[in-house]
Amino acid sequence: VIWTTRQLAVISAELGLPATTYADGRPRAEESGVAPSGTVEYDEAHPYTRTATFDHGSRPTSMALPPDPDFDGEPPLVTGTLTYNTRGLPASATAHIGTDVHPIVAEIEYLRDGLVGSITYGDNDDGTGVMRSPTVSRTTYDVRRRPVRMSTERAPTAPAAAPGAMPTLGAVRVVTDQELVWDAANNLTEVIDHRDPDEWPDGHLPQSVHVRHDALYRVVNADYDYTQRTTRARTPHDDGTDWRRTSGASGAPPGYGDAAAHDPMRSEPAPMVVPTPDDRVVSLAWSWDYLANQREWNDDQSAFYERSIGQITNGDQVTDPDATRPSALYLATNVDDGAGPGAGWVEVDYGRGGNMEAMTVHAQCEDVSSSVACEASGPTLADQRAALRGTCACALEQHYVYRWDELNRLAEARRYDRAGGGTWQIQVRQRYRYDAANVRVVKQTLDAQACDTGEGLNPCERVALYPYPGDFERRGLQRGVGEYAADDTLGTETQYVIASARTVFRAATPIGEEGLFQRDERLVLPLTDLIQTTSAALDVRTGWLTEASTYYPSGGRETFLADHTAEVQPEPMGFTGKEAEEEVGLVYFGERYLAPRLGRWGSPDPLHVHAVRGGEPLNSFHYLAGDILGERDELGLCPTGDCRGGGRETRHDRRAREQPVMHRVYSALESAGSAVNEYVGRPLMRVAVAHGQDLANGASLVFGADAGIAVAQRTAEILEDNPPTSIAGAAAIVGVPLRVVSDRTAYAMEVRAVASGRMPRTRFVRHIQRARSVASGGARIAAAEGASEAFEVLIDLLVEEYGVNPDDYPPDNFHGDAPEDVAQAERDARPSIARDSDMVGGDLAQGGDGVIYFVPGEGTPSGQGYVGSADHLPTRAATATDGRDRTLARPIGSYHVGDREGRRRAEQAGIDLMGGVNNLDNRRNEIAQDDD
Repeated sequence: VIWTTRQLAVISAELGLPATTYADGRPRAEESGVAPSGTVEYDEAHPYTRTATFDHGSRPTSMALPPDPDFDGEPPLVTGTLTYNTRGLPASATAHIGTDVHPIVAEIEYLRDGLVGSITYGDNDDGTGVMRSPTVSRTTYDVRRRPVRMSTERAPTAPAAAPGAMPTLGAVRVVTDQELVWDAANNLTEVIDHRDPDEWPDGHLPQSVHVRHDALYRVVNADYDYTQRTTRARTPHDDGTDWRRTSGASGAPPGYGDAAAHDPMRSEPAPMVVPTPDDRVVSLAWSWDYLANQREWNDDQSAFYERSIGQITNGDQVTDPDATRPSALYLATNVDDGAGPGAGWVEVDYGRGGNMEAMTVHAQCEDVSSSVACEASGPTLADQRAALRGTCACALEQHYVYRWDELNRLAEARRYDRAGGGTWQIQVRQRYRYDAANVRVVKQTLDAQACDTGEGLNPCERVALYPYPGDFERRGLQRGVGEYAADDTLGTETQYVIASARTVFRAATPIGEEGLFQRDERLVLPLTDLIQTTSAALDVRTGWLTEASTYYPSGGRETFLADHTAEVQPEPMGFTGKEAEEEVGLVYFGERYLAPRLGRWGSPDPLHVHAVRGGEPLNSFHYLAGDILGERDELGLCPTGDCRGGGRETRHDRRAREQPVMHRVYSALESAGSAVNEYVGRPLMRVAVAHGQDLANGASLVFGADAGIAVAQRTAEILEDNPPTSIAGAAAIVGVPLRVVSDRTAYAMEVRAVASGRMPRTRFVRHIQRARSVASGGARIAAAEGASEAFEVLIDLLVEEYGVNPDDYPPDNFHGDAPEDVAQAERDARPSIARDSDMVGGDLAQGGDGVIYFVPGEGTPSGQGYVGSADHLPTRAATATDGRDRTLARPIGSYHVGDREGRRRAEQAGIDLMGGVNNLDNRRNEIAQDDD
């Protein structure tokens, strides 16, 4: 049990802002008054105590969160509990509010390899005890364990809209249903939306996207289409909307403004700087330079700053003394495409430490006169900015000021607006404070316009506290004397986040009709997509759907749809599960702030800067290295775009490091041929780099785009005892035992051949022995100086063992389109590949009725591994009495229940694979040595 108590420091009074002064026509970032003293005053009236309990495996099992200081009466104890299944994986999550029990996640179904197959949520009644079908999210995967279909389905809480009437969220049955298409290099190429368009209003129709990448895996095009109601066809048309809108009297669906009116923080996003486009986005296009800087970003309707920013000038393109950061964005404009409502330009200034200190957006720019064209001309950055100021008349402008503390953390952000070249007016100030772990714990919003300093409905100050970020928050406070005080006008809320569900319980007897959504008694859970972006929000207490959203690839919100009856704030966690500060144009990621409509970070990557003791060795500002649709950044510290390795070498780092390796081993790889490249027509080097991993660390290495098709083309090679002529063939022989080439589909076919009697077991044993002969060089691989030498050692070992001559395999088929016979082989191979993959172990072992398993040495009395078979492994693990711990077992094959001979052969193949009975805890062979 761990007890933690925290008190938060009261944020100091803000410094005054003097009468606005200008530099280059923009407000200067100056403050007046006396800086606060070094004395820190704590809110001693509100200590926050959290109690966490853990089991014997140090897994969290429950957490009791601080009581609500603003509860009407004695506050209930709010606790979250987490249970685990027999595999040690999370099984359910529940919120306990006093004596009330509210399941958040009722059940999680896992596949054999631990991937989540489905999640059943706790909305199995309507809040009054009347049962309903719970909401379920499902994910399916391909043979490479990439998600290929993600869907969430619920029971509607309202009847379907009448013909011609506007659909509402209450009638939505399929909340999300996305089909994901990947290429050979793990790039996301399509997201196909299969939702029913009849359930969604105009401006929110199901959206599919088709993505293209350049040779360095950066996104260069995203083309969108929308499913139409009558024809079900996907076309480029859906009504454009401004997500910030309120429905008002226009008859439009409820938007962000409707929901934000119930937000204790009264979030007021910066206005759209261009007129609302007629249509939703149809096409986005990017181009990149050698530093992974965006050089150009355009959209089909030239919606400046909202969707794209045009031609981009980075630091490496200018010689101005102030432009010291080669990968920083200093200027972007689309006025060269013609002035008008969608034309504009943006300028960005940086401090000496590389932090973004000012950003000015100039929008709806026209030529200043009929004889002077609005354009960026001149040899230097200063000249181009001056030319734009002198030749462009812009109808709407926004100026952002960012102030940083001595630890390079954003301390304050401001926004000024002006229209028609008039006077700049400050609109909002946001101030932030952090704890010793660099985590933001205080956010203060100060409105300067359209707010009430007295007892009005829109107080000028709102404070959000994060005593335990991600677990416990208080929103809608005001700074009092020595404390943070609740405010009745704002409707201060204490929000508990339990299993991601934002839980509010403000009174023992909430006001409202039973069975309907209750703002004062809600458990709103965000439903997320591939990159953890909130697609919708579900109240798991009643099953009500409270909102739905879409986002642009760089993080800017595209649409927002609120339920017409749910009076609740928008879910704060949006793009990739992070909180947006829409008032000041940023998204908070934890370690950095993203400027989503620039597609850049607001500060350089501290890991880059400190790695070379200052300066900028690489691109410190770009977001995800251009892989902006299929990846996410957890904290803002993943410059290469892949944080899933938990700090290990990332995919893009590996590609860059191994690129020169492939030049040196190209001829050696030719010795195996390339069945894959014969049909995909891609350079072997690119495919190998896309799938290669660090051999010195013992990771897998797969060459080829679709190993299953390659196997189907080379089935004969698997059944022969000759040197392989394809990488897939080599995989079948060298694969799993070495963990060097891991084409498990090929291995599956070989095991199937043994089990069915088509391949003598002795031949399979010789294959394994050859693999071990190569594996005996593992010390040489491990001792290699980096991956480059490791690749060369590996290829030498393979060539030595199999005696092939690289000169015998000229690279005739490493380019060009797929020949028709190979394309036909691909079509013919598909059904058999699905069946043959049933025999594979681990993450591909999903077919067959019984399982061949391997128990590692730590689970056996002898300390040696054990190979066995079971019709149902969990039952066998629970009932075994021979001292072998089968809960540690991992599948290595399968068989069909009832086929006794096939079971014996498959189990014997597993024994041979894992070293034979002399090296295992097994007492005997399943098949005698002379049976074959």
